[in-house]
Amino acid sequence: MGGIEGVCAPSGSDGPNPDAGLSEAAGQDGCPNGMLGTPYGFCIDQYEASLARVSDGEPWSPYKNPGNASVRAVSMAGAVPQGYIIQIQATNTCDAAGKRLCSNREFVSACQGSSGRTYPYGSTRVWDRCNDHSQ
Repeated sequence: MGGIEGVCAPSGSDGPNPDAGLSEAAGQDGCPNGMLGTPYGFCIDQYEASLARVSDGEPWSPYKNPGNASVRAVSMAGAVPQGYIIQIQATNTCDAAGKRLCSNREFVSACQGSSGRTYPYGSTRVWDRCNDHSQ
């Protein structure tokens, strides 16, 4: 077949874990680990969130929903972000990390940056620049 080898895991497995060996960097601008300050006076994760087990800090597979597992949100360079999580779980993982989900205003202002761009890369949409059109 080709293209997705290694993404599926055997039944009962914790799933592939490409984030093994990664860790959060120290926070910047007086923010907690993995976060940096914004010009708007709040801290935000530097990278899309991935998950780690609360018990030992080991990364959780980004391909497996955490269910009721005790995990926390982490922001690590080079990590595959968590793709299988619902809002209430995301809220709980942020809480476990001493963080919270951004408000809509915070999210939009952080994405636009200090120049207020429509897209992270500029004011004009570039087709296929972001993964915002697939099903």
